[in-house]
Amino acid sequence: DQLAELVTTSGPSPVALVGVAGVGKSSLALALAHRLAGGPARFTVQWLQVAPGWSEADLRALIDADPPVGQRLLVLDGADRAPAAVRAALGRPTGMRIITTGRVPIGLPGERLWPVPPLATPPRTAELELSEALRYPAVAVLAEQIAAVRSEPVHPDEVSALVGLVRQLGGL
Repeated sequence: DQLAELVTTSGPSPVALVGVAGVGKSSLALALAHRLAGGPARFTVQWLQVAPGWSEADLRALIDADPPVGQRLLVLDGADRAPAAVRAALGRPTGMRIITTGRVPIGLPGERLWPVPPLATPPRTAELELSEALRYPAVAVLAEQIAAVRSEPVHPDEVSALVGLVRQLGGL
């Protein structure tokens, strides 16, 4: 809710989702884009996966290839792969909302940072029942993925291994 409000009320100020690799910046941006596209403002979303070595001209050509319809949201996933091109292409007002994802901020004028931390994990000292473990977002997400892959939920006797794994992954 807070991130959607920031993007819709920040005007031309880009919002940068920043965090370590694998933390879920792209997933968060995708969920936000879906929400804004289906919300009352009905944003038209353009998603660009930034590639290393892109130039300002490359980026401008891709942005301009999609003519705007209504309110426009541009998502530049992995913007830190070509920061100079992103800064050059978006360094002037564009009339659209912009979300970037990356390990570091790009340094766009008015850029608003939204840190994306790893998900919370249970403390190392805790021995937990399944229902308690699922209160921690890292455990809940992994349990959901396991259930989707094998078509059945995590069993209570798997809690120790599940919790140990999310701790080793540091909430990623």
